[in-house]
Amino acid sequence: LRILKQTTEGSTIQLTDVLGKKIQEISITGMQGNISLGPELNAGIYYVRIVNSKASSNPVKLIKVQAF
Repeated sequence: LRILKQTTEGSTIQLTDVLGKKIQEISITGMQGNISLGPELNAGIYYVRIVNSKASSNPVKLIKVQAF
């Protein structure tokens, strides 16, 4: 995941499964750059969004495939 602008205070990345269950939450306050998500996750469909105290991004669908 690439974050292009520096994030604001209280910003987090939320990773959920297709049922909406929160799998992971990462604090990204003041970050900018690349973040690696879920190397320990099983293959499947996930959604990721950036949330802070003022707003929330639209969810982005991620598909993790099994490595061969």
